[in-house]
Amino acid sequence: MKKHYAFILFAIVFFSADAQTNVYHPFPDTNAIWAFRGWNIYNLPGHNGEWRYAMRGDTSINGKSYKKIYSIIDTTIMDLPYEQSTYYAAIREQNKRVYIIIHTSQEQLLYDFNLSIGDTITYYHSLMGTEPYQITTDTFSRVVTAIDSILLLDGKYRKRWALQNGKNCSHPDVVVEGIGSINWYGLFNPLVPAIITNGDQFEFTCFKNNDTTLFIGNTLCHKCFCYLLTGIDNVEDKQIQIKISPNPTSGQFQIQANSHQLLANSQIEIYNVMGEKVYSKTQLPQSTQLTINLSAQAAGIYFLQLKTEQGIATKKIVKE
Repeated sequence: MKKHYAFILFAIVFFSADAQTNVYHPFPDTNAIWAFRGWNIYNLPGHNGEWRYAMRGDTSINGKSYKKIYSIIDTTIMDLPYEQSTYYAAIREQNKRVYIIIHTSQEQLLYDFNLSIGDTITYYHSLMGTEPYQITTDTFSRVVTAIDSILLLDGKYRKRWALQNGKNCSHPDVVVEGIGSINWYGLFNPLVPAIITNGDQFEFTCFKNNDTTLFIGNTLCHKCFCYLLTGIDNVEDKQIQIKISPNPTSGQFQIQANSHQLLANSQIEIYNVMGEKVYSKTQLPQSTQLTINLSAQAAGIYFLQLKTEQGIATKKIVKE
């Protein structure tokens, strides 16, 4: 009976994930941030090796509308003027294809979310050297070898492509619909055909859209940004510390906070893997602990979001 139930649960999760990936998620068109970090034996992982790119504002080039990409110092570019932000590129999407103009270079294809297994994507300009990267005229390509899905922090699935080395390319890539590359340099990683590291290592750390963190690949900490570069605080880097216990749970569990003020006047929402809200509670009491009961819900993975004045904390819950 348990095996049969487990198979049914697997089938529900599998087919719900497949249904979600049949809905196209377009590339962001405002208030998006991509970040990556780098280090070597002389520079250990830390804030000195963090790069952040953000989308803000519109521009028109050769009669076509683009979104502006800035190289930013901190976690936001919402404050005007942009003294600590530098314009870097222009980006646009058309027919599930994303095009890029870096500085004054020619437009070229950055992502193609129409690709099937066996298809090839070709690039005519590459990014080589150190930041800010320099455009060179080298033609190279990658081949799609696999397509599956990935579960994001909002509890929803998106399609994912694995691209292996093609012509004049020795640097494979992994891209996610609506985000782009989640490998090494992130957003601009597709334009890097080869890695000459000299001991350097890189890691795509996170993607945020409209102040919601959707992907974290940060091995240094469990936040989008481990360090603030300017000392200016933001909601992602506040000390929101909560603990779920027991986890896994049979249904009932406790949320423990580091401060009674944290839960006061906050909001809790819990979503299943299909992105459906299964629990919501507002105007929480002033307490460091709150008990929640999910006994009526099926076994599986759930995502809890605690929305406070200090920011948003997300935790994964496993119900047995």
